[in-house]
Amino acid sequence: MNQQNGTRPSRGLGVILPLALVSLILFRGIVSSILAGRANMWMFVDFYLFSVPLDIMIRRNFRNKRAFPWYYWASWICRWAGIVMIVLSLAHLALGSRWEVLLYPELYGSDLWTDRAIVPLRWIFSLSGIVVILRREETRKKALYFTPVLFFTMCLLYAFTLRTGPVANNPSLSNLLGNVVLLLIPHLYGLGGALFYPLLGKKAEEEDAARQAARARQKAPQPGAPGRPAPASSVAAPASAVKPPVPASAVKPPVPASAVKPPAAQAPAPARSKTTPINPAAQRDIEKVLSSQKADYEARMRRTADEMQMTPEHASVDEMLEKTAARLFSEGQAAAALGGQRQLVYWMAQAVPALNGLIRQPVGKQFFSPSLRDDPDAFLPVLDPLLAEAVRLLESRNAAAETGAWEKADPEILCAGWYALTRFAAVSVGGDAFSREADRLKARFRKDKACSAWLKNAYESA
Repeated sequence: MNQQNGTRPSRGLGVILPLALVSLILFRGIVSSILAGRANMWMFVDFYLFSVPLDIMIRRNFRNKRAFPWYYWASWICRWAGIVMIVLSLAHLALGSRWEVLLYPELYGSDLWTDRAIVPLRWIFSLSGIVVILRREETRKKALYFTPVLFFTMCLLYAFTLRTGPVANNPSLSNLLGNVVLLLIPHLYGLGGALFYPLLGKKAEEEDAARQAARARQKAPQPGAPGRPAPASSVAAPASAVKPPVPASAVKPPVPASAVKPPAAQAPAPARSKTTPINPAAQRDIEKVLSSQKADYEARMRRTADEMQMTPEHASVDEMLEKTAARLFSEGQAAAALGGQRQLVYWMAQAVPALNGLIRQPVGKQFFSPSLRDDPDAFLPVLDPLLAEAVRLLESRNAAAETGAWEKADPEILCAGWYALTRFAAVSVGGDAFSREADRLKARFRKDKACSAWLKNAYESA
């Protein structure tokens, strides 16, 4: 690893040095053209096209050694293009030029060097933002839905204001409004691309890592079929099929390959006399059995090595919570039983401070009454008012006041509460309230070190 890190900058120098030389030559030409009063816009375009990849390669080789995804660099390009564009616009005003020149079409006819530098930055800012927003699932649907709505709204507003006196009689305001209608959406895409990684980048990386881990588990070999990808049903098993945790004392450590003897060595064949003839058919059957046992042994050793190489650090918080909760709290999965529903309600009330008194209310006492029959027709009509009251308490509580109570809560209680909230969110009328509360608990496991350490330890001990 050290050797690779030591050679990585040297390999990059073969590209960095030519890019740096070309960028310096272009920068000198830009300065000369500005001093001569004949700044060329295409010289700025060439400078950007060489300086941006140069800066990226310098950061990747000498500063940020971690391999960032493509949307990190696209968002970074959007941010810096927007910042430089704002600085050049302020320089344009500081040089005494009119603000109307910054609008289309006067900007393209201006001879001021700041205006020649702003034009390609607007292209880079908008195009990079469009690539980021439309290539990610988190933002694509919303963008494609709101873009035509916003555009037609701006067109109607522009058509309406043109008939009013102040705008119709003022060419500057009319041109400003037309620029807003034409350029607002591309600039909003650029702003969204600039803010994508600071706001959603970490979550996007966790989701990508979870998808890659899932694909790796699907390709893992299964028993009896070495080298064959795992079926989808074995990767995402239902919650009811999860077995309870096995005590650590009952788990046997993997046997080293050197300590395992081949099947032939463990069960030696009885000695034959020199005069006893060997049946060829029996000899072939023995060889077939030994070959099958050897193939099973090699497949088992490969699976053990693969499981030891797949570290839990690649698992996301969502995956760790889902699997850990399903393993630890499997007794609450009997959704059709009264005991399972009572267990879910109890876990939810213990984890969420706003619901601590839910069981002591009349609807809670009725649901936990010993006289209530273990029949869905009997307890579901009582459970619905209880969940409705829980939704009312969640929507009327003060979430900021519960932060201190959460800091003292046991992570295992919070995990059980998250498990119960996700189950009620899928079946109740007020499922959105339960989903939001489950997301708050999930964020707690991401931010709090004690909760993260407990979750990782519980996940690794599975």
